[in-house]
Amino acid sequence: MEKSLLKKFEKTYLELQIVFAKAKSWDINEEQRKQIEEWIKSTTESYQKVKEKYEKLLSER
Repeated sequence: MEKSLLKKFEKTYLELQIVFAKAKSWDINEEQRKQIEEWIKSTTESYQKVKEKYEKLLSER
């Protein structure tokens, strides 16, 4: 079950990355583009932290 949760989390993360990639091509102003870049950075950092903690918990079992 634990691994399936990680897979769902990874899937959600990848879906967000697709949306962010598409958003870069939208007709938006520079401020909005910077916000999207910040969301990408924040989401990636959060994903990495959660994944590392989750894998650590699994390895300790």
